Amino acid sequence: MQNNKIVRAYSIKEVSKKINIPTGTIRQWEKDLNGLLVIPRTKQGARFFTENEIELLKKIKEMRAQNVSKDMIRSLLQKHFSEVS
Repeated sequence: MQNNKIVRAYSIKEVSKKINIPTGTIRQWEKDLNGLLVIPRTKQGARFFTENEIELLKKIKEMRAQNVSKDMIRSLLQKHFSEVS
């Protein structure tokens, strides 16, 4: 049976409002976590976010709020993704 679930895509501006993080911070996290935080893009190059990326951003936000370093966040995400795959 096919999975015909419709996936909602959000713009960076919508995500910024939704999780209360400036767009510049989201872009910076994408740079800092290159390869781990992969944001899909349209043919024109605009970022779009699904619930998966939004949940990941929320986790990163929580860790940053607890003063977890960028390097530690990178390590934790690498460990998480290697266990998942």
